[in-house]
Formats: sequence, structure tokens, C-alpha cells
Amino acid sequence: MSRGLGSVERACLKVIQWREGADKRPPTTFTVACDVYDVSPDDDGNRLCNNTQHVAVKRALASLQRKGFVIGFRDTYHSRARGDGNIELCHIWMTEVGLARWLAHVGECDLATNITRRAQTIGMTCV
Repeated sequence: MSRGLGSVERACLKVIQWREGADKRPPTTFTVACDVYDVSPDDDGNRLCNNTQHVAVKRALASLQRKGFVIGFRDTYHSRARGDGNIELCHIWMTEVGLARWLAHVGECDLATNITRRAQTIGMTCV
């Protein structure tokens, strides 16, 4: 029996909401992992979380997406953010609020249509 969101899920949701509220670019999986586990930048300015932390966050984000709290998708423009070492693994994550803002920004395009369809299937109502 489920008792609600787990600690990593709650932390991921909090990070995504904080970044949306601060008008920062949508966070990638890697960025969320570094924020959840409070990873500090090294001498070159790169933040490097370990594989265990990254996998835990990927699982938590997938669970949040199944429950309709967030939506994630690949976006090569945002995934090339400075210091984001895992470009090939990047998905950006948004809540309903962030998704509505993103859709208004990108306008009508194939990607927006596909994301809108996916958001509706997981129960998001902002679209």
C-alpha cells in the first residue's frame, strides 16, 4: 500500500517547483539529481553526482510522471546547459505550471503537440 510520495520524489518535485518559481530554465534529470543531493561544483564549475544518486532520481521522476505530477521529455536546446555532463541522458522536467508557460513560449509546433498529447494522457489539465 502506498503512503504517498517518497523522500526522493518529494525532493525532486520541490526542486522542479523551485526552479520554475525562480524563472530558471527547466531542469534536466542530472540537474535535479545534483540539487536533490546538494552536489557542489568542482574546481572547473561542474557538478558531478554519482551513478546511484542519478538512478534514484531517474526512478523518482519516472514515478512522479506516472502519477501526473511532472512531465519530462528530451529537448536538445535545454540539455546542452553549461556544466551538464550527461547530454545524452538529458530530459527536462516540468510541472503543469511550467508546462503551460513552456507551451505558451514555443507556440504551435510538432513537439508541443506531442507533449500536449502526452500531458493529457497522464492527467495534466493545463493544456
